Amino acid sequence: MRNEHPLTVKNLDSVAHDLQVYERDWGHIFIMFHRPALTKGGTQDFVRFTGDRRGVIMQCGMHLYMQGHGFAVDNPYYAVTGSEGMFDIRDLPAGTYRIKAWHPTLGEQDREFTVAAGESSSVEFTFKEK
Repeated sequence: MRNEHPLTVKNLDSVAHDLQVYERDWGHIFIMFHRPALTKGGTQDFVRFTGDRRGVIMQCGMHLYMQGHGFAVDNPYYAVTGSEGMFDIRDLPAGTYRIKAWHPTLGEQDREFTVAAGESSSVEFTFKEK
């Protein structure tokens, strides 16, 4: 997600959720938003980061399996993964980059890759279930 831009959280489900959003840095977690009645029918709210923390954890207090993790960046080069874990970052300037994939229980992996001018590049991550 883009830092300094509001994040819109919208409930499109037919049931209510207890939305809890936390900012995270490497040593601490801070609650930044709690909406105990994000009711069905399109209820929405906006979330903004505070301070220098950039990591975010979103979870539903009513449905423990519902959670999301994100990171706020200061540039337009980011993507949100699709349901199959695929993503596409367009117009990335030519150069060599390091990319990190992270999962809350399966850990993290990183890769270095190079993008040539006018070409595309792909990186694959595979996590094994524990």
